[in-house]
Amino acid sequence: MKQLFRELLLAGLDRLDVDPLPAIPDDLQEVVIMLAARVEKWAQDYKQQGLQEGKAEILLQLLQERFGLVPEAVRKKVTSANPDDINAWARKIFRADSLQALFQ
Repeated sequence: MKQLFRELLLAGLDRLDVDPLPAIPDDLQEVVIMLAARVEKWAQDYKQQGLQEGKAEILLQLLQERFGLVPEAVRKKVTSANPDDINAWARKIFRADSLQALFQ
């Protein structure tokens, strides 16, 4: 029964593209603890991703309000940027005279 559970667990993690696959403990209680930690990590990652997407969306709205239509290239730059860049651009938005100046 434990072997079947281990195989099912590994198959499920593989389907979720978990890489690298974690070592699966023999003890069921250890599995529960491992899964709880993994789920908590995933939740933190998804929360961080959501916050970053939200910041990017707000920055794009501010850019449109300040400079008018935002070109697709700028949209891609903002949506693929890391959080530190998004924060830096947000701080500069009202001092920049143009989109080009903002991203320098």
